[in-house]
Amino acid sequence: MFRVMLAAAGLLLLTAALRSEDPKDNSKSEKPSAAAQKYVSLLKDFQEANREGKATYGKYARKFLDLAKEIADDPAAVDALIWVVDYGPDSKEAGTALEALKKDHLDSPKMVQVCRSLNESDSKQAVSFLRAVLDNSKDHHSQGQACYSLATHAKRIAQRAKDNDEENADNLTKEAEDLFERVIKDFGDIKYGNLTFKDFAEGEVFEMRFLVVGMNVPEIDGEDTEGARMKLSDFKGKVVLLEFWGHWCGACMSFVPHERELVKKLDGKPFAIVGINSDRDRDKSKEADKKSEITWRSFWNGGSPDGSIATKWNVRKWPTLYLIDHTGVIRNKYKGLPGDSIDRVIGELVKDAERAKK
Repeated sequence: MFRVMLAAAGLLLLTAALRSEDPKDNSKSEKPSAAAQKYVSLLKDFQEANREGKATYGKYARKFLDLAKEIADDPAAVDALIWVVDYGPDSKEAGTALEALKKDHLDSPKMVQVCRSLNESDSKQAVSFLRAVLDNSKDHHSQGQACYSLATHAKRIAQRAKDNDEENADNLTKEAEDLFERVIKDFGDIKYGNLTFKDFAEGEVFEMRFLVVGMNVPEIDGEDTEGARMKLSDFKGKVVLLEFWGHWCGACMSFVPHERELVKKLDGKPFAIVGINSDRDRDKSKEADKKSEITWRSFWNGGSPDGSIATKWNVRKWPTLYLIDHTGVIRNKYKGLPGDSIDRVIGELVKDAERAKK
């Protein structure tokens, strides 16, 4: 069964699809085409079945594919095919939808959404479609998203090769970096949210080159939430748990009680928690620190999750944590909450730091 919120997202996409073809023309409201109304009807049918626990992807994917064939000459056909890809990007049905989109709709601006849906997919059909958009689409934005999604795919493949000590790991890494460099050069001006593709791609390259386990951690030079000058190297000689967090982040705050326990347990030992705070209001954040008994310092990320430090370090998941030893070497990184084993690892690193002092 699909989540109802995903179905609602699909309806929002449909609403955009049914707007007048000229968004600047507000003088009249055109009635949706018969084909578009069929798409609306099928989408509502899916949502109702989903609420009742009777919706399955295969059943509705086939219905949307059949509808796309029936209304092939109407723009709503593209929406039907996109639904199939959005809900199951690695499925056989999505492969059929991607082939249809590749054949007849490659120049549609809606391919941006398709390429974004394929950003986490490593399937051959996804890579083939993304390559086709990049090489052949006339829509600049779609090409940019395709290039970025191909680059993130190449990055994942390269990381797996590194993890498995494969001989071609360096070549795969170079391929990924080259794709990100192309994003920066050819599509860097495209906006996505508060950032540009250039911002995203530069963060990806920075992470690949400088935020690898076993490397010396890059310097962070900024100010803390109180406005005082602060550098990450100030904590050298200590084991550092570096955390990108914010009071707005439920997962981050759920980890705070455990962090307080760590600080108490390792009091007087070479250990420190250092945060990068992404809250929007500095004063409110400081008040919240007091209420949550957060005593460790945090860099100020500029009042946004998209602030300069988080963007440079390619932080897309909150919290993101780096465990750094007393010599400044990255020993582990966690995208999301760390597991229970982090206490044991911190304990071992703290003992190493203490022995180094003797």
